[in-house]
Amino acid sequence: MIVFLDIDGVLHPDPSIAEEAFCQRHLLWSILSARPNVQIVISSDWRFHHSQAELAEFILRDGDPSLKPRFISMTPVLPGAKHEYEGRQQECLLWLNSNHASDRPWLAIDDVAGNFTYGSPHLILVDHRTGLTLPDVERVLSRVPIN
Repeated sequence: MIVFLDIDGVLHPDPSIAEEAFCQRHLLWSILSARPNVQIVISSDWRFHHSQAELAEFILRDGDPSLKPRFISMTPVLPGAKHEYEGRQQECLLWLNSNHASDRPWLAIDDVAGNFTYGSPHLILVDHRTGLTLPDVERVLSRVPIN
């Protein structure tokens, strides 16, 4: 399964202070450990300023380095999509189509509902004030088959 991952508001609160950066990454690690079939595509605005390898390093710092190959790509940047309703969803769908994966199951973990179609079955909406929580992890795991 493909999981499109936002960072701000997901792996740490948004807004956050420097000391909080990636404070919830351990919860993503728990998802990856529990579901070996999950592959991560970064959909965050962090991709504007950092490479895929750098982002994987930030996310996996002090974690299990064997998870690094699970970070497979980043979504393309569509001009104007950042400020459009469903803009991030458009980038996810473009990535799926461009990678011949449009028939693969996918989820997006994001803190902005307007980035996706209202009521999208693909969205795991996270509270930006906290980032990922244990109940969010349970919601993700309930949607990702073990195989």
